[in-house]
Amino acid sequence: MPAKEYNEVKMRGILPSDGMDAIPVTESTPLASIQVEPKPNCLPFPVGKIPDGGTQILKRNYGSNDRKIIHTVTSGKTFYLTHLSTSWSNNTGGTAIGKIGIRTDMDVEVVPIREYYYFINGNGGDGDCYLPPIEVQEDYRICVETNNANSILMGTIHGYEL
Repeated sequence: MPAKEYNEVKMRGILPSDGMDAIPVTESTPLASIQVEPKPNCLPFPVGKIPDGGTQILKRNYGSNDRKIIHTVTSGKTFYLTHLSTSWSNNTGGTAIGKIGIRTDMDVEVVPIREYYYFINGNGGDGDCYLPPIEVQEDYRICVETNNANSILMGTIHGYEL
């Protein structure tokens, strides 16, 4: 049976696959009324708004042949990391390593969030959004580090403590 040819110019609703009918969108059943179930165990996080009682955190720091703390989570709170952006520069003439990670209050690495291996000279950057956010326990630290004085890694975090 051959596939139907749909006139997409006149189509209202969702374009169907072969053998299916379109979901009609009319004034009485607008597209906004189609419901989507949230993922189980996912925090209610209204996009663009910090939850009630939360404190917004926006910090940055850089490492160059050392480890520096970007943020230490306040005692009694949990930090929810929603965005991480990085920029790096490597002028070593060789390999350099950079890392952004979560460390305990005893300075033991728990989770490496980002690891970079620079093989050539140059610079760059990137960023990620995390939804649901990455949870960081009280008194833990988010740190940035590199292993060479001619290699710099800057980390910028955004999220909230609750």
